[in-house]
Amino acid sequence: LVVIDEVFAQVPESFGVRVAKVRALMDADQAETADRMLTNLREELANYDPLNLDQALHEVNREWLQAARTGEILLLHGRVKSKLELHTEALALFEASPQIADVDPLEYAAILAKADEVERALNVLERLPKPSAKVLTFQASLLIQQEEYEQAKTIITAVLEQNPEDPETQRLLANTLFWAREYDAAIGRYLELLQQFPEDRELRSSLGKSLLWVGRYDEAKSMLGKLVVEDPSDTSLWACALDAIAGSQRGALQNPALVLIKESYQQHPVEIQHAVVESLATISRRDGDPCSHEATCCLTSRRKIRRDSCKRNTRMSFRL
Repeated sequence: LVVIDEVFAQVPESFGVRVAKVRALMDADQAETADRMLTNLREELANYDPLNLDQALHEVNREWLQAARTGEILLLHGRVKSKLELHTEALALFEASPQIADVDPLEYAAILAKADEVERALNVLERLPKPSAKVLTFQASLLIQQEEYEQAKTIITAVLEQNPEDPETQRLLANTLFWAREYDAAIGRYLELLQQFPEDRELRSSLGKSLLWVGRYDEAKSMLGKLVVEDPSDTSLWACALDAIAGSQRGALQNPALVLIKESYQQHPVEIQHAVVESLATISRRDGDPCSHEATCCLTSRRKIRRDSCKRNTRMSFRL
């Protein structure tokens, strides 16, 4: 970018240099600046008159005329808009370009999918005569969005047969099984992946939830409890962790204390977060009965919780 800026200072009117600067800005994660620059470029292109003698005398303006004819500038601007997550605008720019037929089908399908045109994206990919593994994997991910899990599994399995050691495809298959609620099969896949990536939080979270939903409460409690303690801000795991703790207590899913904990947390997540973390930390350090004396703790003995149905602050403590 520094080198291009030096060239740009010498020939600021050159279309080629300006486009190179836009691409450098994108590589430097300065898409907003690139967007403004391309907007100005397109305005200048709209006002360019190839019959104007003064403009035609300048050789650099031949680049502008070529750009205006081919629509290259529209594709480039579409890519910038996509990076800014303005997906509808990006798609409109792509489809306005005369060069749309020359765009890589995978890139075009990705633009369509991001603009919520998943069916059209799938149609683009299905027309390819010999799709690569990358294309097939992306096609499977789109089918998952459409909840077409069986078709997605068929495609992913075929890709894995060609490259069985690819961890990303293995992960995609495990997640597909998870979303299809085939938890037993998903558990096996997650366990295999965790041998390669033992600290992967997403894998551990999905495994913990799968264990919970097949009734393996002790294992789920251990996995989910540790995850909550490691990152209390990940509130998506709180309810699952509490269900796992309750389930491990010999079917006590309706344990009044645990139900009250969950309801209180849902109403007041910030106020009681620290207290619940302490409880889960105590339980996760133990191998014995979570209802034992050592695991008993007051969740909010030193905290006041404002409940919607009360006009005053109350103190609450729960025994796990």
